[in-house]
Amino acid sequence: MARPIQLCAPSTLWPAQFTTEQRRIEQALWAQLPAPVAASYQLWHIGSTAVPGLWAKPIIDMLLCVPDQAALDACVALLQGLGYQHKGANGIVGRQYFVLPAGIAQPWLAAPTDGQDRTHHLHAFVQGHPASDSHLALRDFLRAHPQAVTDYNQVKQQAFAQSQGQSDRYANAKDAFVSELVQQALQWQRETH
Repeated sequence: MARPIQLCAPSTLWPAQFTTEQRRIEQALWAQLPAPVAASYQLWHIGSTAVPGLWAKPIIDMLLCVPDQAALDACVALLQGLGYQHKGANGIVGRQYFVLPAGIAQPWLAAPTDGQDRTHHLHAFVQGHPASDSHLALRDFLRAHPQAVTDYNQVKQQAFAQSQGQSDRYANAKDAFVSELVQQALQWQRETH
């Protein structure tokens, strides 16, 4: 089902919003897991809100990588305890996907009238999953290539106009560009790392 979305100019608040939620999740991990296990979890800011200068839906995307499948399964209860809604794999095998409804952890992020029903998305994978590698490669590629950010902004704005602000149509309108961008990012990562 398509839901309405917003496309916003880049905000300097997005990194701080990630950091606030990162601390909240990490505190829960450290409180519930033995220290060596908690230390093996990695949480990153990904997606458009993680790239300076990039227009985005005002939703903070996060990537949580865990050491093994048992840890991935254990994340479900931990994140639900923090108010996240579990959405299962949501189309990507090996992923656990979560949505944080507006007003749960950081009520100042979404006013009741802004139309946003969520403030954060969390994508959890076992470390080394190809999709997690793609998320990080794309973020790092965009951070290192300002022209790619400019090009992506144009595609996003055109897709938003064509989609009339509907999430499914917006994603479909930019899908081919994003797929090509991910391939460029993965190639760049192989060449530079």
